[in-house]
Amino acid sequence: MTMLAQENKLHGSPPVHAHSTPDPDVPDQKPTPDPRPPVPDDVPDPVNAPVEEPRYPEPPIRAD
Repeated sequence: MTMLAQENKLHGSPPVHAHSTPDPDVPDQKPTPDPRPPVPDDVPDPVNAPVEEPRYPEPPIRAD
């Protein structure tokens, strides 16, 4: 309980409620940018990305 509300309670008057509004002279705080770089839409999600199997060298072709 605030000091003002306690003092009003002692004197029998109703408590005073106040709220603050933003100062119009102060610009709005800009939201913090996302730390991750933007990802283009055509890039697959790493979880669902196709897995490429390793390729082994093909045997040489034998001439008969």
